[in-house]
Amino acid sequence: MTESYSHPDKFVRRHIGPAPADIPLMLETLGHDNLSDLSSSIIPDSILLSEMLDIPGPLSESEALSKLKLFATRSPRC
Repeated sequence: MTESYSHPDKFVRRHIGPAPADIPLMLETLGHDNLSDLSSSIIPDSILLSEMLDIPGPLSESEALSKLKLFATRSPRC
C-alpha cells in the first residue's frame, strides 16, 4: 500500500524551482526569452548534457524510507 501525505513544510515548493506562473516574470527580469536561453547563459558547454536524464518521479516519504531500507539490507556492513 502506498501512502502519500502533504507536509506543511512545503519542501517541494521551496526546493524544486519556480511555479510555471512565475517563470515569465523571472525570465523577463533576467533578460531571457525562455528557460533554454537562461540555462545556456549559465551552464558551461563542457558540462551541458544534450539529452534528458532518465530520472524517476518523486516518492512519498514512506516510499523513500522503504526503498532506503531495501538498499541498506543490500549494503555490506563496515
